[in-house]
Amino acid sequence: MNYVVGFILAGCVVPTIVFGFTATSTNFHVNQAIVSIGGGNPTSSVSTSTNFQLFGAGGQTGTGTSTIGSSFTLYGGFLRSMFKSVRPTYTLEHFHWRNDDGTETSATSGTLGVQDTATSSVPKSAAKRLRIAVSNEGGTQANYSATQFRLEYGLKSTTCGAISSWSDVGAGAGDWDMSDSSNVTNGGNTTNIALGSGGVGDENKYFIGDGGVRDTASETSAQFVESHSFYEIEYSIQALAAATDSGTYCFRVTASGTDTLFVYDVYPEATLAAGAGTRPIASAVSIDSGAAAVTLTENTIKNVSCVGTVTDTDEFADITSVTADLYRTSVGVGGGEDDNNYYQLAGDAECVPSGGSGNSETYTCTFAVQYFADPTDTGSPNASDTWTCTMTPSDGVGAGTAASDTIEMNSLMALTVTATIAYGSVNANADTGSVNQTTTVTNTGNRDMDPELSGVTMADGGNSIAVGQQKYADAAFTYTSGGVALSTTPTAINVTLPQRTGGAISDDVLWGLGVPNGTPIGSYTGTNTFTAVAGL
Repeated sequence: MNYVVGFILAGCVVPTIVFGFTATSTNFHVNQAIVSIGGGNPTSSVSTSTNFQLFGAGGQTGTGTSTIGSSFTLYGGFLRSMFKSVRPTYTLEHFHWRNDDGTETSATSGTLGVQDTATSSVPKSAAKRLRIAVSNEGGTQANYSATQFRLEYGLKSTTCGAISSWSDVGAGAGDWDMSDSSNVTNGGNTTNIALGSGGVGDENKYFIGDGGVRDTASETSAQFVESHSFYEIEYSIQALAAATDSGTYCFRVTASGTDTLFVYDVYPEATLAAGAGTRPIASAVSIDSGAAAVTLTENTIKNVSCVGTVTDTDEFADITSVTADLYRTSVGVGGGEDDNNYYQLAGDAECVPSGGSGNSETYTCTFAVQYFADPTDTGSPNASDTWTCTMTPSDGVGAGTAASDTIEMNSLMALTVTATIAYGSVNANADTGSVNQTTTVTNTGNRDMDPELSGVTMADGGNSIAVGQQKYADAAFTYTSGGVALSTTPTAINVTLPQRTGGAISDDVLWGLGVPNGTPIGSYTGTNTFTAVAGL
């Protein structure tokens, strides 16, 4: 069948030859070849999709194939302005709630693979992913420019369309905020994923995904979404403590807060859990797996673990942080950090979560305790005290219920002596005079100490120099008039090494030697012993 139709242009009738219809699919509306307005041979346009409408105008004809086989309209040339607005119409066509359990392509659907479905029982402070499709169902002749698409929310009372006050999800505070996800990168591209994994239906010919992934910023970069195009944006968001328990929230996108050119065919909705305001509870806290006491390590740190279970009725994913304090009990929780009596940990790098399941998660907090931390065992200055670990969990609502365990801190009696005592060459019937050798003694334990000294006879084969020929003192001395003769019996010296509270605690002991007349020439050696003894 052939038809002749005319278009009236500036008072003229321009004949256009329209050739017969051809189609290969059901519900095919129009397939036509139109002679160019300027003349020439007919051209043909072919499509095999269902419910496809094609309008053309000679050389300005736009052609295409719908990828989903649903109703699809493509206009070309001046017919676009005849059948559609010259202004863009950004239409929120579809949405899909997703779980924050994978990348942009691998995350799962939060609504069993069904798009345009509200989500419910949403816990606070738990990341949710929201994919939105915005299609330009209008034109690009007027009011068309690059647009930043902002995600906004409002608390629903009757319908989403009736909400008069909308808030920027990225404004901070408020009821909702962006959620920085480890699974995606802000500004990454979206891809045209399948519905079953959280995708949305194609509502136009051309897909745009540039910069569509948003987890730290609620607005996209400026994007040109032409007619015949649709833009898929995926936001990672979370409800905050201020959000209304059991409240239903609606979401929409705007041009940086302006909705003039927007149409909302659907509104994403999310309803918070009834128990969204429940705070977490810590329990079963144990220091070093229930050991009776901590035994420190000389002159270094000792790792002390504090393990506990945190339970939140909003599910373990709602737990935002756990802090742990290890302190001498009488100092009390809340004090400032002090290597002698107070240690504090915070954040997942220090209090490490187990991964959790259901409503509970195990946290392990590991303290690096210094060798000079206050002892509390029997005989120590703090024998009536203990050490306590307190674990405090928090969620989006705030700090929850803490739990504690106690333990003893053992005394550590230890010291380090640097340098050997090298008297050099001393003749028989002579001594070192006012030239002293020095040893430095350092307290490497956690108690005040009054060291003791003892020694042995120095020997070279069968020859010897009596132990008392060595003398020592806490200051420089001349051998003939000063110093204390060394003994084989441990003897207190005039050196006090208090427990360290800041820098290292050290003191010097000076030495001299006298060689009796008639002592054979030789290389004489022996061992002098420093003993760590608790100070009085």
